[in-house]
Amino acid sequence: MYKYRWYGSEGSCLSKHSGNGDGKQWRNRYQNEIKAGAENGTVVMQTTFAKTEKYMLQENNHYQYGMEIELLEVTGNRVRVRVRAEFTEGKVVVINIAQNVLRFGESGNHRVYFDGEQVQKGSPDEVIAGEGVKAKYAGEIGEGGAQFLVYIPHFSEHIIEIESMVDQVKEELFTQTNYVVMGFSILALIGLTGHIYKIGKSRI
Repeated sequence: MYKYRWYGSEGSCLSKHSGNGDGKQWRNRYQNEIKAGAENGTVVMQTTFAKTEKYMLQENNHYQYGMEIELLEVTGNRVRVRVRAEFTEGKVVVINIAQNVLRFGESGNHRVYFDGEQVQKGSPDEVIAGEGVKAKYAGEIGEGGAQFLVYIPHFSEHIIEIESMVDQVKEELFTQTNYVVMGFSILALIGLTGHIYKIGKSRI
């Protein structure tokens, strides 16, 4: 059973489900870079994963239409997602992972994979520029979670995996029956001009 619920920006409830830590601050590491990327059209979507005792939660912020990010699995020390789009040029997605989904520890050691190949880490500015023929990423680990900027050089469908090098608590983190998606259909966000659109929708 899947449940999809779409809210306006004030509908966010992930902040209280991201575990102990520094609240929303870990999701604001690259706020300026994301804003600039959304304005110039390179950053198209931001997604956040957190969980409650019963549900895995995904919150989507769309800066442009046409991108889909689907959580495939959370197993061991790895989060695996599928991205789909039909853009004709490279774009950047933002992936936020709360500490109660995947722990990164004090070292913050991690790896990012794009279609099975390890991705080279770059600076936030390099990633946000949205240029080049190879995937690249920037990542920042905070007390409450981790934020990743991932440049996807071409489309239509790809797999992104984020791996922590820290041993995880052994428990069932994700199943297809406890997955709730909360999406924001927002054309204007974090200071961009325009209107915020709210669409009420649920599907079971």
